[in-house]
Amino acid sequence: MKTKIVITGSEGTVGPHLAAYLKKQNPENEIIRCDRIKLRDINYVMADINYYETLRNVLDKDVDIVYHLAGEVSRESGDELPGKTIESNLVGLNNIIQYCLEYNIKLIFTSTSEVYGDYLSDGRYVTEDLLDNYPIKAKNIYGLTNFMGEQLIEYYWRMYGLNAKIVRLFMSYGPGCRPGPYMGAISRFIDWARKNEPIQIHKGGLRSHCYVKDIARGIAMVGNSISVGCDLNRYNIGRNEEWSMEAIAVRIIELMNSDSKIVFVPPHPSTSLVKRASFDKIKQHLGWESTMEFDEGLGKAIEWQIQNT
Repeated sequence: MKTKIVITGSEGTVGPHLAAYLKKQNPENEIIRCDRIKLRDINYVMADINYYETLRNVLDKDVDIVYHLAGEVSRESGDELPGKTIESNLVGLNNIIQYCLEYNIKLIFTSTSEVYGDYLSDGRYVTEDLLDNYPIKAKNIYGLTNFMGEQLIEYYWRMYGLNAKIVRLFMSYGPGCRPGPYMGAISRFIDWARKNEPIQIHKGGLRSHCYVKDIARGIAMVGNSISVGCDLNRYNIGRNEEWSMEAIAVRIIELMNSDSKIVFVPPHPSTSLVKRASFDKIKQHLGWESTMEFDEGLGKAIEWQIQNT
C-alpha cells in the first residue's frame, strides 16, 4: 500500500538514507523531502520549520506520516547558538506537532542520546525508562531541548491523541557524515588523518557508534510500527559494540596509512565521556539491530569521505 511521507531535515546526514530505504521498501511510497536549502527536485519542498504558516502552505494535508529529523543537532551548536537551538528544537517541533494534529498525521521524532545527560557519565547502560524514574540531568542545551521536545510530544499524545513515537539516536557515522565543528568525531578524525594533522581526543572517551544506514533502517521500522491510538514508545537506536575513542583514532590512522599523532585534550564540561546504552527494547519489539560491523563501516566511511569532501 502506498504511503505519503514527509521527511523534515531531509538533506542532513540521516535523511537521504532514510528516504532511500523507505523508497526501496515500497517503490510506491511518495516521499516528500523538506529542508531549508534550495534544491530543484519535484519531490522536495523548501521550508523553515520555525514558521508554521510556511509549513502549512508547502506541505500537503493528506500526508500519512512525518519523520521529523530537522533541528540543531550537536552539543557545540547548542552551546554557541542557544537561541537558534531553542527555536529550532522547540518552536520548530511544536509547529510540526500542530501540523500533524491538524491533519491527523503520524509523527516520528528523532531525539538524541544526549537527553540522558549525566547518567551516561557513570558508565551505566541507559534504558529508555531511566528518565521516567530519575530527574533529568541534561549536560547541554542540545540535550535539554530534545528532552523538552519529548515532553511536548508526550503532552500532546496524552491530551490530544497525537500518534507519535520517539527514537533516541546514538552516534552515527558513515556515508554523508561530513567533517565540521558541529559534526561527529569520526568524520573529524578522518579529516585530520587525511591531512596528517594531530587527532584530538578526550582520554577515557568510550562510544557506541552505529552505521548511518542501520540507523535509517531502525527509524523506518519504528515508523512502520506506528498506528492510530498507539502507545508512546521511546527507542534507543545504536550498536552493541563499544570502542574507546583512542582505539578508533588508532584504527583510522592505520586504515589511512596516516602520519597523524594522537593528542589528548580536556573535555568540555558539557561532554559525556562515556556513552553506553541498552538497545534490547527495539530488538525485542521490532526485531531491529545494527548489522554493519564497526571496522567494515569505518572503511566505508573513509572511502566516502575521501571521494566526496
